[in-house]
Amino acid sequence: MSDDKPALGDGYCRVVNALAEGLASHPISSVQQRVVWAVIRMTYGWSKGKDRIAASQLAEITGLRRQQCSTALNQLIECGVIIREGGSRSAIKLNTKVEQWSFEKKATKGLINERVNTNHEKCSVNSNCGHSTNTICGHTKDKRQSNSLPSEDMSEQSSGRPPKSKPDSPAPKKKPNAVIQNESGRKWGEAIDLELAELMAATIDARLGQDAPASRSMLTWANDIRLMRERDNRQPEAIKALFAWTQQHHFWCANILSPAKLRSKWPTLAMQRNEDRKGASHGKGIAGNRADADAELTRQQTDLRYAIDNF
Repeated sequence: MSDDKPALGDGYCRVVNALAEGLASHPISSVQQRVVWAVIRMTYGWSKGKDRIAASQLAEITGLRRQQCSTALNQLIECGVIIREGGSRSAIKLNTKVEQWSFEKKATKGLINERVNTNHEKCSVNSNCGHSTNTICGHTKDKRQSNSLPSEDMSEQSSGRPPKSKPDSPAPKKKPNAVIQNESGRKWGEAIDLELAELMAATIDARLGQDAPASRSMLTWANDIRLMRERDNRQPEAIKALFAWTQQHHFWCANILSPAKLRSKWPTLAMQRNEDRKGASHGKGIAGNRADADAELTRQQTDLRYAIDNF
């Protein structure tokens, strides 16, 4: 073999057959496929079963944007393809138990929108068995319809005319600038919303340590932050500043553990924070010291990392 061709001696990733067959037989998007292979490279490629992999590392390998990688990773975790052990910054690994994967099939004309069945005891590796002749995989709803047709369909069948096709319900359109969105389109968030949600999650998980939740809905968190921006007219800097203040407060640090809680308690938190600012500024006897105190508090309320380290 010539030097300009790849060789196994240069390194390779060993992938179990079940994982390879699962990736081949499930409706994984192209972006999700790229993220999966990046995770394979960072784990199996280094002879590891799991590893802590940041979104920036996935972006470097896949060539995608960091937010795209973060969104695809969360989707893969929800579908069961990837398992995260602990909080948002904990290690991840591939789930080789393919029967635990769960995807939504895309709605197509004339077919029922159903869950993909990956139970190998009932179906083959090919998951598209919803309308096969296999009686185990058949749909009881379809059988009931074939045995008892509505009177309108019976009259059309007896007259020899083809039955009228019912229009499919239109799929929800993706919201403008949305980087994360559910199927109904009711919950969604832009890049800044997801970024703030991830920042809050990382801050809370760092305080909780091993007691951090194994997983959380970043879609719900991003949606709550979007509502704060759009409905409550809160600026991203103000959201970040008030959250930073709560995480340094002896009482609110244990009570503000989600964007929804921050939103509901915003007036109370803002009032108490402003009172703390006034008390701190009046406690200095010299004008220069008061100015320094105000500048210090302003930085604490606008720079989350600084507030966490110095408040």
